[in-house]
Amino acid sequence: METLVGAVALVISLIGLWTGRRRLEVSSAWATFLSVFDVAINIISVAALGWLGVVIFVAISLIALLAWSIVLAIKKQSILISAAVQGADISREEAEEIWEWMKEEKSFAAIPPLVRAELVKALAMKARNRQEIQAMAVPIAQLSLIFDCDSLWLAPRFDQLLRLYGHEAGEAVEVADTLTASTQLAPATFEEMVEAMLTAGGAGAPDADNGIDDDQFYENLRATTELQIREDGEDGVRLNGGPMDGWLVLKNAPSLAADWHKTWPSAMAEEHEPGRYAVSESGTWAEWVPVTLGS
Repeated sequence: METLVGAVALVISLIGLWTGRRRLEVSSAWATFLSVFDVAINIISVAALGWLGVVIFVAISLIALLAWSIVLAIKKQSILISAAVQGADISREEAEEIWEWMKEEKSFAAIPPLVRAELVKALAMKARNRQEIQAMAVPIAQLSLIFDCDSLWLAPRFDQLLRLYGHEAGEAVEVADTLTASTQLAPATFEEMVEAMLTAGGAGAPDADNGIDDDQFYENLRATTELQIREDGEDGVRLNGGPMDGWLVLKNAPSLAADWHKTWPSAMAEEHEPGRYAVSESGTWAEWVPVTLGS
């Protein structure tokens, strides 16, 4: 009878552990103690039952592993089917082939199987075909690993960066290098730099609730703009004074227009007096000159 009770208790304990009803946690000292205690109890139970305990442990573990594999396969298949349905340029077979390809690529080793499937879906929803997804997925995975960034957050933004700056999917590695260099040179997090580059490319300012301070955001944007000008080999114009003091801009930038102050947002108009940037004869710098309204 004691053997039967011990066997039943071990089965129930292992089922609870494998199904997640009794999770191993290390979030606090007490939670860690309880987790260690649970593991110790299971080990003692297996030892007390002898070979019967070993058989029960192996059997329950194999059943749990098989069941979990089936659940993962069903979830993965559902995500890839959704990718094919919502993506205009990819079939279900191609989505499956991309996922299988990711299994062999070292860049995706740290990304869980279901997240890899979600990554395929995220890029497929941006009307990317198989070749484009494969070209973009590797640098996205590498960036997410290097900067500890959510790859599913990055995927649609990386796609937008490529489109805004006129790059093909095959140039994704070069864009990733620019992102890396920008982050290393500017006092900003990777996420902030991505948002700044999107804004510099014309995507609009980030959401107000993204946690980025306005001053810090525009400082990031300034650094990103300057880096992009230099990366493109352009001769910029350095602005002196005024609302954009210290910025490096292109020679055809809106801020160099004589009537630029007429298009200012209300916040800038309240903070600065009307004026214009007068470009020097050398064309390499411009001085802020106040103007009188109506002139």
